[in-house]
Amino acid sequence: PGGCLVAEAAEDRVLGALYSARVANEAELRVEPPGDDGGGSVVQIVGLIAHPEAKGVGSLLRNFLLQLAKVEAGVQSVVGITRCDGWRAASGESMEDYVERHRLG
Repeated sequence: PGGCLVAEAAEDRVLGALYSARVANEAELRVEPPGDDGGGSVVQIVGLIAHPEAKGVGSLLRNFLLQLAKVEAGVQSVVGITRCDGWRAASGESMEDYVERHRLG
């Protein structure tokens, strides 16, 4: 896998999207990987976005990518980098708690 997965509802309403790229190894991870799909053994989740009202769509897209990676020849691992754009230290919530809350969906 490498490219874009899109979740749609009726009438072509977009609920979410997942962007991924293949890189040669984990040392090549970038917040914005190169535009060409290198065909490497590591699938990098570059971006994942879901409509706030589409509960669970982000998890579904992620899980679908993981299933694709299991059956794709040459894929050794799947990794992602998070920017945690929504986390603010002033909120009183630790970064670890913020990440765990979002990991759980």
